[in-house]
Amino acid sequence: MQLVKSLKRLLYKQPPPSGMAYLEGTMRTRRIEVPIGCIKQMAALIFEQLSAGVEHSYREVEFMVELNSPVSINVMTPKPLLREMTGGSCFEVFDHHLLSCGVRTSADAWWQHWHNYRARRVQDTEGDVVAECFGMEFSDVKADTTATFYVQQILRRHIEDHRTVIVWNAYIEPFTFENERVFGVYFLEQSHVIIRPGDRLSVDCENAEGMCTRMSTCEMSTPHFRSPNMKEDPRMAALTNFVVSSLSSNIMIRNEEIEDLLLDRSLLQRH
Repeated sequence: MQLVKSLKRLLYKQPPPSGMAYLEGTMRTRRIEVPIGCIKQMAALIFEQLSAGVEHSYREVEFMVELNSPVSINVMTPKPLLREMTGGSCFEVFDHHLLSCGVRTSADAWWQHWHNYRARRVQDTEGDVVAECFGMEFSDVKADTTATFYVQQILRRHIEDHRTVIVWNAYIEPFTFENERVFGVYFLEQSHVIIRPGDRLSVDCENAEGMCTRMSTCEMSTPHFRSPNMKEDPRMAALTNFVVSSLSSNIMIRNEEIEDLLLDRSLLQRH
């Protein structure tokens, strides 16, 4: 199985579509402690806005993930694709991944991975909504660069008859970047995932054994600056690129770890 996965990654080394770029997966993230007293008075208001944003994300999920995709949703992307809106006002990252399992099994693996990443057990979580705040450290192992952030986010899962939809919105405020304090900027992220049956007529599904599930993702990151002039600051531009690159790395790591979870489950069932 590992050999097949390795060969598949080699075969998918192809140029990106015109006007697009593949993102590399050199970023690593880990959760850290939130400093005491950090914008506590704003937390409730931010959560209120995030809750409204999550509802909006669910209503527009098909447009964002499928109609808005720069490539066919029935073709597996070798790496996440980045699209920058005019003037760097917003960044979109797209990924279409195929799994050789059923929709429910694949969606359960996604949900378990999310809770593993949170260092929580799935069985300890009630319902389909997760609201949390935490500290986050982003590290680019290739560039030897680190940044720390305060994060608030709300995630909601919708289990439907033929698919599972997962959406989450996050408020991300930088603390430090390259060992220096950061002020006057925050990022709003909207993420959309649709897990549904793959198109059996597509080339990738034809090569899959048994069932085929498509896991499609669109994540958006929008920087907000205290002053319009900050947008032209080279350090702010570097920080923005750093944050956007982390989206791609997280998606790639998530895909691999979900595949590993599914493989482990398959091996356990055989025994």
